[in-house]
Amino acid sequence: MHDTIKSNGYAAKLEACDLFPENFRVPEVPCHAINLHGGLPFDDQSVDLAYSVEVLEHLEDQFLFFREVQRVLRPGGAARAVAAGDARCGHRRDACPP
Repeated sequence: MHDTIKSNGYAAKLEACDLFPENFRVPEVPCHAINLHGGLPFDDQSVDLAYSVEVLEHLEDQFLFFREVQRVLRPGGAARAVAAGDARCGHRRDACPP
């Protein structure tokens, strides 16, 4: 996603969340620590696009996750989720469709 935003010159603020933010490998993108059972670290209606890659299969409560995504999305915002083993992506995150 970062490469798509950067290469197309979109004016976007990109932030990430991870269980282990110290392992996140895109230095110019801030990565927030998150836990599997808590909320997203963003204000209500503050996000235009929520993009989740290989998260859903690790969650005990996927409904909580989607409620949180709905909470942080601005009106008209969009959410995209790719689960592990998505046939369109294989195990290559860079090959996932937008």
